[in-house]
Amino acid sequence: MQQIRSFLTKLEEQRLDTQSRIEAKQKKLKKTTDTNDHRQLLATLTKKELDETRQHLQLVNTSKLNKHPLIEAIVAAVPHSCHQFIETMDNDRLKTLQALLKKDQKIDETTFTTDKLYFLRKTGLIFPVSTNHETRLVMPEEIRTTFNQMDQSNWQMKADLHDAVIRLAQGMLYYYGIMTKNTILALVAPIVNDDQAHAAEIINDAMTYYDYIKENDDYWLDSRVVDQQKLLKVQELSVYDQFFSFTNDQLVEAGAEDYMSLTDALLDLIRDLKQTYQLDDTTLNLYMDQVLILLNSFTDIEPAYYYLNQKLSLDSEAAQKQLLVKLQESQNSLHIWSLKGHKRNQPKETTATQQVKIGRNDPCFCGSGKKHKKCCGKI
Repeated sequence: MQQIRSFLTKLEEQRLDTQSRIEAKQKKLKKTTDTNDHRQLLATLTKKELDETRQHLQLVNTSKLNKHPLIEAIVAAVPHSCHQFIETMDNDRLKTLQALLKKDQKIDETTFTTDKLYFLRKTGLIFPVSTNHETRLVMPEEIRTTFNQMDQSNWQMKADLHDAVIRLAQGMLYYYGIMTKNTILALVAPIVNDDQAHAAEIINDAMTYYDYIKENDDYWLDSRVVDQQKLLKVQELSVYDQFFSFTNDQLVEAGAEDYMSLTDALLDLIRDLKQTYQLDDTTLNLYMDQVLILLNSFTDIEPAYYYLNQKLSLDSEAAQKQLLVKLQESQNSLHIWSLKGHKRNQPKETTATQQVKIGRNDPCFCGSGKKHKKCCGKI
């Protein structure tokens, strides 16, 4: 029981840390200005924020520069910055870029999360600013000119390739929770001509932009993972020697933004919680987010039951039994991290690497109908 309490404490700390981090970013993003000049927009940033841009752009010999010389270094690096943006962007960022090349855009907060806005500003190319009681994305005219002078003929194909790398990596972590970077790179690098360094850059940028992935030493993790070492230990003790063998399509689907595998059993649990305990949507979503992490992290339902019992204060044996049944059915329906993506009591499968690797003669993942080697594999 102490182990469960300790894990729940870490789970709550992670939730609060995430909330605090987002709130801190939101405060930093509130820059009020009506300028469209690159230097003036950079001047609205603090030295620490400029250093984040410097680090993102990997500018050499600039770490000791004061604010104004650093601004000049960032401005001078615009051609490099634009090229770097293209070399890691996916379709979501391409869509934003294409819109900004026409005109500055009013920010739709349902589309642009805080993490996305923070990433875009960190590039030193795109700035969220507040003016006239609205927030807009601003691209300085000189940067717009630089992008428009570039060869745009292969932008869409590059974005499709990068999209595939990101979604495949995110899909694996959605189901497996944690994997070594080398394992993931070995599976996604064929999409970009076996260039593992390039694939790593694409994933690292996506890690900041989407906040679905985090890293720790030699591992990439689903951002919901609470205790890396505990999860690795549980996986080692699992009866399954290999990761469950998902198809490439299944992993790419799971890697989509805001993807959630809602099985019939989970939907039944959600309906039961909402109707029986009169939970509002915000509270229900919070509870289910935590429950899914607990069902994924352990091979039994006791932690999830303990959590909900605390929150709902179940006062009857019938209610307790009903919740136990619903939770067990839910966990049985899921591919969970603690079992390396397997379901409970599922027959052993072949290794995941046998199905997700893209061969040159396989159909291209972009849906063109051509073989990979004659389509996106040519890049």
